[in-house]
Amino acid sequence: IHTEVGHKCVGAKVNGKIVPLNTTLQVGDMVEIITNKSSKGPSWDWLKIAQSSGAKAKIRSFFKRNMVEEKVKTGKSIFENDVKAKGYTVSQLLNSVSFETINLRFGFATEDEMYAAIGVGAIPAGQIISKLVDLYKKVNQIKPEGNSSKLNINKRTVSEEVTVNGLSGMLVRFAGCCNPVPGDKIIGFVSKGRGVTVHRANCPNMKNEDKARFVDVEWTGKSSAGFTASIKVTFDENATMINIISGICMKMGLTITSINGRVDQKLKLGVIEFTVRLNKSEDLDTLIEKIQA
Repeated sequence: IHTEVGHKCVGAKVNGKIVPLNTTLQVGDMVEIITNKSSKGPSWDWLKIAQSSGAKAKIRSFFKRNMVEEKVKTGKSIFENDVKAKGYTVSQLLNSVSFETINLRFGFATEDEMYAAIGVGAIPAGQIISKLVDLYKKVNQIKPEGNSSKLNINKRTVSEEVTVNGLSGMLVRFAGCCNPVPGDKIIGFVSKGRGVTVHRANCPNMKNEDKARFVDVEWTGKSSAGFTASIKVTFDENATMINIISGICMKMGLTITSINGRVDQKLKLGVIEFTVRLNKSEDLDTLIEKIQA
C-alpha cells in the first residue's frame, strides 16, 4: 500500500469484516485499509507485524523523521517522571542488560529511539516501565516462579589445575555435591568407570566412603588468574531465568562466556547451562546462593 495510507492507517477490513492488523491474508481476500487524517502515524509495534523489509524500512523512516531532539527530550522526561512515580530511579531499571531484554520485545535500536517513540506517543512509557520493573524485581529478589528450583553444577576437564598423586594433566571430575574450586582443601576419590572425582576435604558425602579409594590431589596454582565453572540450572519454566542469571553475574563482576537454555518437555522444566569466569574461590558459592535464594 502507499506509504501515506500506511501512516494514516487505524484499522483494516478483510472481506468486509474488521480484523486485527496482524491477520494473515489468504489468496483472494479483499482488503480495505481504514484511515484517519488525525492519526499520529504508525505504532512501534508494527515493526513486529510487518513482513517485508520495505514496509519495516518505511515505518522506521517515519520515526527517524520524527525523532527530532525535542521529541527525544520529551520522551525522556516522560519516562523519567513515570519511573520516579513508581518509586525507582532510571539507573536502577535501565542498563545494558535490561535494555537488551526490552529491545527483544519492542525492537528499539537505541535508547534515543525508545525516548522518541514515547515522545511522539507511539508507545506509552508505562508499558516499557512495567517490563523493566518486573525484570528488576526478578533480578534483585531472585524468586523464580513455582515451588521447585534445583541447581546442579558439574565441571569435567583434563585438569591443569590439579595434580593426582603428583601427576598433572589427568582426567578428573569436579564433584557437583560440594563444588571444589581453587583454594579449597581437596581430596580425590576413585569412582568405578569414572576416574578421579575431586571433592572438598570436608564434603559430607565422603565421610562413609572406602578410604582405600582415596588419592592425594593438590591444586597446581595455575588458576590464580581466574578460572571457569560450568553450571547447569533446572527450574520451573520461567522465561526470565536467563535474565536473572545475567543480572546476578553482572552485579558480581563475573563474565559469562557461554549460555544457552531449553525446555525439557517431558519433565516440564526449564534447563539453562552456562559457563562463567570466576575471580576467586568464594565466587562460586556466592553465585550458587544467589541463584538458589
